[in-house]
Amino acid sequence: MSHINTNISPLDIPHIIENIAQYLLPQDLAKCLSVCKDWSWNFAPVLWREPKIVNSNDWQFRALNCYQKHIRILHTSLFDPMTIDSLRQWPWPSLNIQKLVYVHVRNYELSYSQSLEILQWLSTLTSLETLELIVAQNEQPLLFDQMAHVLSTSFPNLRNMVLMPVVCSMRDIYQIVKACSRCEYVLIRPSAIYKNDASDEVDISRKTLEEMPSTNIRRLCLNINGMSREFPFVALLRKCPLLQELTIEGKHDPELFRDLTMMIKGKELSQLKCLHLVVYDWTYDQESLVIELFRFTDPIFDSHGGTDTLKNDRLRSYNNSKTNDGNSNSEAKSGLESLRMHLGL
Repeated sequence: MSHINTNISPLDIPHIIENIAQYLLPQDLAKCLSVCKDWSWNFAPVLWREPKIVNSNDWQFRALNCYQKHIRILHTSLFDPMTIDSLRQWPWPSLNIQKLVYVHVRNYELSYSQSLEILQWLSTLTSLETLELIVAQNEQPLLFDQMAHVLSTSFPNLRNMVLMPVVCSMRDIYQIVKACSRCEYVLIRPSAIYKNDASDEVDISRKTLEEMPSTNIRRLCLNINGMSREFPFVALLRKCPLLQELTIEGKHDPELFRDLTMMIKGKELSQLKCLHLVVYDWTYDQESLVIELFRFTDPIFDSHGGTDTLKNDRLRSYNNSKTNDGNSNSEAKSGLESLRMHLGL
């Protein structure tokens, strides 16, 4: 029998601490820190790995500053005027977080200059791999310009970007996608898109696309509610040759849906495996296009929404016949593997 060293404390084994932490509430972990110096040394990294900071007060910033080297994921709704003053006082030189989730839940609007200060602070978080910004701001075109600049220059390790503003333009969406061209996952879901079909807006969008390199995006989720044909959405998809999952939602020009169908039918998105469509303004005219999509989809089909029974029955009937058709199956192997649709009137 091999000799067992009974002098080793369980807390000297890293995965033991990890397992214990799974069953303790944050307040209990905080109590562990006060037991003794060794316990504090062992449990502090676990407690402060993913803090959720909701109150902007000096104590919280002092604690963040003290334990900043342990933080890997930060959930916060901190950014109010008081917080901005605190950010100036606490530089956080050792902050090495991999993910930041910011949710704007307050009942105030930050000024334009305050928003720029927050972006400037974000630009110091060069270790970020995932950034989620769920914000309520006024539609400031220059703010999106600045955000795109920060995204393209400040985060060399960024792989996942989630942006959920209250309102933006298609031009803003193109700018953000271009800035995140190295990311693998990009989600842009504004509550509304303000239409601006002015020639200068369209020209800037086209120029943005022309300057955009081929992206590294594998998963793309966009709300294009209200987008007109003046904006080259199909050209944007062509900039994503590695795209494997695509989610599109919104009420839009029927021709956009036709263009997407033709792209998939022509196998322009050769890597695309999963397509999720949320169509707010579904019409009977689009039914034939959906059937075209089925021809290039393995028999994994999910349909939801407010469409009438006859229409759903028709689509399901086609899907069932396709499932039992060996010829269709062989054709589908070169296309989509999953098609999910939420259809509404």
